[in-house]
Amino acid sequence: MSNISFSNHDLLAKALDTNKDGFLNELQVSEDLKNRVDSNADGKISIKELASAMKSDMVEVNNGMIKESRGLNVNISGLETLKNINKLASNSIDYVFNTSYSHLEGAERERALIQSNREYALAISKMDNALRTIRDISSGNRDNISRSVNTIARNTLSDVRFNQMLDFVNTIVLNNSGNSVYDDPFSNGGNNISALEARNQNLRLSYELLNSALRNIRDNTSNLPDIQNTSKAVDLSISNAFSNIKEIESSPQSPQEVKEKLYKLSQEQMNQIKGRALPYAGWGAGVGAVAGGTIGYLTGKTAKSILIGTGMGTAIAGGIGALIGHSKDKSYEKKGNELKKLGDEVANYKTDNHKKVLENATLNTYNELLNARNKNDVDSAIPINNNLKNIYSTVKPIEEQTSRILKGYRMK
Repeated sequence: MSNISFSNHDLLAKALDTNKDGFLNELQVSEDLKNRVDSNADGKISIKELASAMKSDMVEVNNGMIKESRGLNVNISGLETLKNINKLASNSIDYVFNTSYSHLEGAERERALIQSNREYALAISKMDNALRTIRDISSGNRDNISRSVNTIARNTLSDVRFNQMLDFVNTIVLNNSGNSVYDDPFSNGGNNISALEARNQNLRLSYELLNSALRNIRDNTSNLPDIQNTSKAVDLSISNAFSNIKEIESSPQSPQEVKEKLYKLSQEQMNQIKGRALPYAGWGAGVGAVAGGTIGYLTGKTAKSILIGTGMGTAIAGGIGALIGHSKDKSYEKKGNELKKLGDEVANYKTDNHKKVLENATLNTYNELLNARNKNDVDSAIPINNNLKNIYSTVKPIEEQTSRILKGYRMK
């Protein structure tokens, strides 16, 4: 049973038929396997027969040979751990508002410092625990990403421990009252403000170290070689593109007929452009005059205030009305231009080139997946995943264009 999505067996069989005679004579196969695939027993393996055998996972085609299927199973050691690390790092990045206390004095300054210290301490505790977990779960993996993550975690935790040691010394030297910096400063004669400030600076430094480390780890683990998901995206894009092409080719409308239809629809949109700026301005001015006059009356209850309100309402609402009318005209113009452009695209579109590209992309995807079965570590999976992404970047524009063209065929 395969754990990789691959559904384009018909297209794959066509791609393997290099001489385009409808049969796979160019492939080597044992007599026993040939008899099992050759369902109509005519002594030849057709495209349809090979596609059917591959769909049922009976056979695979590898290095020009039809063989017993081994399934498309890809298991990458350490990948799930890195995914968990990415999730943990992303969820553990904490944020503390960098409050300024330089403008405060006396008791207010002390309270602000203590509150800031508490907020930093809570954030540090959360991020420190996450980084320790990341250090521990990444220590057993030998791929480059895991080793990089583990190095970042270990070095950062070491730097934070050294900073905490300095903080402890500074607290003893500067905090002569003997109180904890987390105590209420007025519960026992007050704190030495120098100790609070030193603690704040040390906490900020530890916070920045941890925060930066988690961000780096998140970024380093955000683009992992997830071959299963990448191949799924490629497979789906190829399926959609080829399905679009089949519907385009089977349409009773010719490309020229579709173009003429879209040109007609375009002209209908253009006919809606009627210079709405002035009429809408007049409508807006009328509404504005009534509203402005009413407001003027309610606020001043004099003829002068009514006239002022009427004038302001006329000007403002008239301008808004003109903008609305202009916007509607622009919308019709834009739709009309888009339909005309689509008509030209439909008339010039040829399916043959894209079908060839899709066949090659399907074959390349299949070969990459066969290769991926022998790679069980992250480092080896990266180039394969990158190759699949390159295939995706080729087929996705075809899917988008064929979807756009098919939309033109479907328009009434």
